[in-house]
Amino acid sequence: PEECVIYRTCDGDICGADNGEQERLIANDNLYHMRASLGSELWKEEAGKLLKEFIESIKGTPVGDSVAAIQVAGGMFGEWHHWSEGHAADVSAPMQNHFKSFLKEKYITEENLQKAWHMPNVTFENAVYSPEQFKKWDDGAFRNPEISQPTIDSQMSSQLVVAKAILYFADIVKKTMPNILCGSFYGYYFNTMSERRTLSGHLNPHMMFEKNSPIDFLCGPFPYYKECRHPDGIPMQRALLESMRLNGKLWITEMDAHPAGTEHIQGGDPNAIAETKAILWRNC
Repeated sequence: PEECVIYRTCDGDICGADNGEQERLIANDNLYHMRASLGSELWKEEAGKLLKEFIESIKGTPVGDSVAAIQVAGGMFGEWHHWSEGHAADVSAPMQNHFKSFLKEKYITEENLQKAWHMPNVTFENAVYSPEQFKKWDDGAFRNPEISQPTIDSQMSSQLVVAKAILYFADIVKKTMPNILCGSFYGYYFNTMSERRTLSGHLNPHMMFEKNSPIDFLCGPFPYYKECRHPDGIPMQRALLESMRLNGKLWITEMDAHPAGTEHIQGGDPNAIAETKAILWRNC
């Protein structure tokens, strides 16, 4: 339990519900359910060991010889958002511990921390981890460091946790099966939770571009703007494609469009089949 998410809500900090979850695997990912914190080193160690064992078990088999790439998936919907879709912040012990390490690495001395936070009595030990989103902000998703540096640092630490986890698992993939590609859902820029994007976990794509990165490609669904859903819509991508190209990485877009008319009929409106075909042709 101490490795699991503690959700900070406007009504207080709560543990995730553990009720068996009989629904589809990802059905409750954006709710307050029991999940291993993305900041848990124990979770990374145990999950990484199993990932390595799985890859080794298929090496040299017909299945393993047919593998072109592995996409490491984790977090909400497997898309590396923090659990609960940014509605609540993870303030568990693993996240708190990471925050302390982050502050020490960033500021080096407590004098630097005190100056940046405008708090003469703050220390690395008593600095409050406050990534929550339900407070009144300076300007939408933007923060004024003169008054909000504690929140900026808290959310930067939260973002960093996600990128570190992706690279951790991707590194295992590349070291275990070095001749395949490895990637992840990550680097969402457009249509990503609006003002909650500072908690989404996707603001460090530059870490995927560094030299010797185990990441070969990133991927994600198209933006869910209405203008992108129509058959004559805008063919936007989630990421900044120029950054992907400049850094020698591939981008793969998930074909995540529903048939036309699904708001009224499960599986789409039979009378809108021409529109559905147009959407599929355009996207694929």
